[in-house]
Amino acid sequence: MLFLADENLETQIQVQLRRHYPDIDIIDVRDVGLDHRPDEDILQWAADNNRIVVTHDVNSMRGLADSRTSAGLPMPGAIIVLDHISHGVAIEFIAYVDSGQHGDMEGRTVFAKPPYPDPLTDHRPSYQENHQSPQLPYTKISRGRKAETTKLGTSTTSLTFRSTATLQMQ
Repeated sequence: MLFLADENLETQIQVQLRRHYPDIDIIDVRDVGLDHRPDEDILQWAADNNRIVVTHDVNSMRGLADSRTSAGLPMPGAIIVLDHISHGVAIEFIAYVDSGQHGDMEGRTVFAKPPYPDPLTDHRPSYQENHQSPQLPYTKISRGRKAETTKLGTSTTSLTFRSTATLQMQ
């Protein structure tokens, strides 16, 4: 899959993603001349280039992405990384989405979140409201810099982080 990092996405997320998953294709809006451009232009460029937008902008980007989908316009997808999500969770979530099939994110806006209860954030109403997990029928098992993807026959997927903890995403 192809990703486009919005200018408000923390640079360290991109740096760490490239370090741990060098095969993931992510470019920054600044690299293609879209810095300081309206979100509509960013979403149009992403659609024209079949890239999933990765952003921290929950206020406008989510509504604009959903509007594109409702209007029948191309929308390869959007991943919203909430500010209180750790870099590690964001990186593993993007890698998880990358392990899916082309088109799995079409027309979808999802929140990067831990696939397990997070005691630091679960008490926040904004975290509980209006989020959805990707329904990708794949598991990504990371070992060092190698990654292995296996198709599962159920809607439940298992995500194994480098720390050897196996986590369930429903």
